[in-house]
Amino acid sequence: AAFPPGNLGGNKTTCVILTVMYSTHKNGDIGLTKIMADIVAQGYQVLLPVSGHLSFDLVVYNNGKFYRVQAKFRAKNSKGCIDAQARKHVSYVRGKNKFAQCKNDIDIMAIYCPDTDTCYYVNADQFDQGVWIRLNPHTSKRQYPGLDVMSLKKLKLG
Repeated sequence: AAFPPGNLGGNKTTCVILTVMYSTHKNGDIGLTKIMADIVAQGYQVLLPVSGHLSFDLVVYNNGKFYRVQAKFRAKNSKGCIDAQARKHVSYVRGKNKFAQCKNDIDIMAIYCPDTDTCYYVNADQFDQGVWIRLNPHTSKRQYPGLDVMSLKKLKLG
């Protein structure tokens, strides 16, 4: 956005603000914001860590206890499922990237799905290294173990 020239101390100035965001960062910001808004709407307090290099993205405070939450933005795949791993992307100098497993460093994985515009919450004791949530009913007559999608829409602490 460009602002018209103004008079600041007798000098004419033009301010130009440019914003460039990569889609993955933008999606992460959208997911984090949607998750924070949903948690606050459920009546909890949300705290943000100062460092961006932690395994968790936010902290929920409730009844004197703190819960570490990793936020994810995940669209459903071609099978109608959401797949999210408990890991954190760490960038290094010279283009080297690393993914660090962090299941033991979080209490809750929160996933925002843009296809359903819904947040899903999975406690760390409900998964090993990742979460696989089936959003569409399966067509097979076989019984598949899995998480009940409806129960994942409310944050459960404790």
